[in-house]
Amino acid sequence: MHDPDSTMTKDRRHFLIADRLDVARCTGADATAFLQGQLTSDIAALAPFEWGVSGYCSAKGRLLGIFLVFRDRDSFWLATHASLLEGLIKRLRRYVLRAQVDFEMEQKWQVGFRTGVAMQKPLTPSHDLTPPGRPYPGAPLEVLLFRQMTSSQRPTPPAGLTTGNGEIDFSLACIQAGLPVLQPQTQELLIPQSVNLDLIEGVSFKKGCYPGQEIIARVRYRGKPKQRMVRAFIESEKPIRPGTAVDTSPAATGQTGTVVNASPHQTAPGWEMLVSLPVSCLARDVDPGLSIGGKPVFRRPLPYLLPLPGD
Repeated sequence: MHDPDSTMTKDRRHFLIADRLDVARCTGADATAFLQGQLTSDIAALAPFEWGVSGYCSAKGRLLGIFLVFRDRDSFWLATHASLLEGLIKRLRRYVLRAQVDFEMEQKWQVGFRTGVAMQKPLTPSHDLTPPGRPYPGAPLEVLLFRQMTSSQRPTPPAGLTTGNGEIDFSLACIQAGLPVLQPQTQELLIPQSVNLDLIEGVSFKKGCYPGQEIIARVRYRGKPKQRMVRAFIESEKPIRPGTAVDTSPAATGQTGTVVNASPHQTAPGWEMLVSLPVSCLARDVDPGLSIGGKPVFRRPLPYLLPLPGD
């Protein structure tokens, strides 16, 4: 059984393109207050030219989407999986009412990212390129926005910047960073704590109300999350999809977990994953016996501290 010791992607190119993420822009005098009352993170605390991550939930506290959020001088840019963006923006528009807020789909703008030694190379911001930034403090990747220079279906970066095939690389980089990207298969299945948003500054417990806030706060103040997200690996030739059930051993109560994200490993014959698991699987003295279709699943370290039962 090949059980690789996965390391962070060390791409030496300037940046890579996140093909499956689309972008919308929120503008208007009330944009900050509106998003502060809709998303889970402290949007008002985001400084100009900073990035963050934030959830958007139903009234029951279930995640409808997860945004990468970039703030410029007078607007906010929201990036999420292309299959979800249009529906999420349509839903947000319902609650604008008389607020001075407008949303626009930005089809000419694309998300890029950098990992490893590429993060050490200076990038000069311009009208076609935003400053790169980490989506949470200490994240092992940077994200940025760039304007496409052609009308072709394949995104093209500004002149002088080199890119590669970014989608698999971006998915893998997010997995290794412990950064969940919600997709249709997992929409309305998980609360923010189940995918560690509260551990990467994607949830604020100090600000006012937003959809699902009461339930999300109750999980924090009346107990602990029933699920937490881990990074994992499985040796499998078959594709692993978001929403796939992950079996656990009877010692770990036998409850199932859920694959949040999965991507082919770059060098090993298998898949890297982010998996939301019952917290009973995380106890130090419990062998979770993780598996998918009878194949063992191996846990991998996250770049941030994951609270364990009893901590």
